[in-house]
Amino acid sequence: MLSTPMKPAVGSIVGPILLLALACPSVPAQEEPVTEVEIEGEAKLLGKVADGTPPPPPVPPELPHFKVKDTVVRQLPDRKVTVHRVEDPGLPPLPAPPEPLTEEELEALRQSPEYQAFLAKAQESVRKSRFAFVSATVYDHEKTHLWWWVPGDRERNIEPRSFRAWSNVDFFHLGGFASYEYDGIVYSLIMGIGGTTTEQLLESQRLAAARGAEFEIPEIPDLPADALAYIVTEGDPDDAEGMAIMDGLHALYGKEKDRLIAAYESREEARIEREAYLKANPPKPKDLILRHWRGKRQQNQQGGSK
Repeated sequence: MLSTPMKPAVGSIVGPILLLALACPSVPAQEEPVTEVEIEGEAKLLGKVADGTPPPPPVPPELPHFKVKDTVVRQLPDRKVTVHRVEDPGLPPLPAPPEPLTEEELEALRQSPEYQAFLAKAQESVRKSRFAFVSATVYDHEKTHLWWWVPGDRERNIEPRSFRAWSNVDFFHLGGFASYEYDGIVYSLIMGIGGTTTEQLLESQRLAAARGAEFEIPEIPDLPADALAYIVTEGDPDDAEGMAIMDGLHALYGKEKDRLIAAYESREEARIEREAYLKANPPKPKDLILRHWRGKRQQNQQGGSK
């Protein structure tokens, strides 16, 4: 169970997920009293967490034997393009399209126990699924300014709304996975993450002053150092569905912190190594080979299964 301080809502803002968060990073802290909220419910990480391990190389395609009739070679400024005109390799026939069902067969399918069970499972999955649209700007790898959105839902008569908050979690650690479950709801996470430092903010302020402009450094509210917490600065803190998105991410961090941090550090190490490799070995365009022929691929005349 986590202790989460929250503040009363002061408005609602909707905008592009990452760009606006980086362009407008500051929300001065308010002086209203903080309300302690208990976060309850189980959080579970779904799927794998990216740790910088590269994916396996693609399986080379199985090509038919090509008999070349003639060849044209073009030397471009950065690569060579070879075009072969080949004989028709005689590819196997395409599978025939399935035979359409009759109205009687369609109705029988709709009434079948198997279809009804499939439909009920799909409807249950929709009821227990949500999207989590989150923008996170991390400051000094210590605090994170958050925006998140709940999209509208006509079927449930829900209007779209947005929220802002400050968290004492480094949300860079919460990258690398696509979905999580909280309190029985599966969330598909769509998150943009950016970061800055105090030194960068001070430099931006200095440059702005040199141009006669103002740059306001955000006033980050006090957050506890001994417990995961976030303070809502915009949006309704009593909105159960809206708070569940952020409650779930904080509960998940509390449960999987070590694993998430280790995966983030591995991703960063892999990124730095990859950048160094590309700097020392800049990629070059590869030569291109194209093959073409005239002909019409046959299609299997026997109808497929319904």
